[in-house]
Amino acid sequence: MSLFDELLSTFEKGFLLSNFYESLASLKSQNFSIQKEGNNFFIYEKNLHLMYFFINENKKFKLKNTHLKLLAKNKAFDKFKEFLQINNFSNFRNFTQMILKNEKITIPNFNMTSFAELNQVAEIKAFLGEFFSLEYLFYFSEEELKEKILQNEVLIYTEDKLIKGALIFSKHLNSVFLDFIAVSKDLKNKKASFALLCDFINLNKEVLNFKLFVDDTNEKAINFYKRSNFINTNINLAFYRNFNEF
Repeated sequence: MSLFDELLSTFEKGFLLSNFYESLASLKSQNFSIQKEGNNFFIYEKNLHLMYFFINENKKFKLKNTHLKLLAKNKAFDKFKEFLQINNFSNFRNFTQMILKNEKITIPNFNMTSFAELNQVAEIKAFLGEFFSLEYLFYFSEEELKEKILQNEVLIYTEDKLIKGALIFSKHLNSVFLDFIAVSKDLKNKKASFALLCDFINLNKEVLNFKLFVDDTNEKAINFYKRSNFINTNINLAFYRNFNEF
């Protein structure tokens, strides 16, 4: 029996704690490696320095140096506290979810953005990598980014034939999620970020909700979304690591 099949079998019986929030079927890809200790499983992403756990006991495990993320409402992370402390994980970055409900909203149209093209994959990843850590935060590989481009889910803003702004989004049932958005500081047109956001919304008028996560310390971004009528959902995303970053 493979480790994945063992995980599935144990999953049916239930785990004490886990930080995996998606379908287990996604773990069958080649992008993950599985480690087992007793009746506990640890999944490491190969594209990111990120770990998911399925544990039945709180104890010290032999873990690689890695990051992990936790998702909870109203910062209710207490149930993970013992596991995190024993295994030397410390919190270093926090995000809050915001939402815009699609209720008769009127959004201006801009003619400043365009859909990304396949030959821009490397440039887009390099550009967004300046704003979002490629080590634990930016979760699209180049192949996945190509798929997003083919699905018209990547918008860009250019100046002097260079990418100066980009936005990636994903559709989930009746909602659309703004995965990443960033613009350069040295813009000639200061409305580029608003244009990207508006075009993203106008492209997805059929959905019920627009969702995103914003860094708790980024007051400028938080106020930007508030001015666009996004509100806080009290859902929090917290990142931890078990090593010191110098």
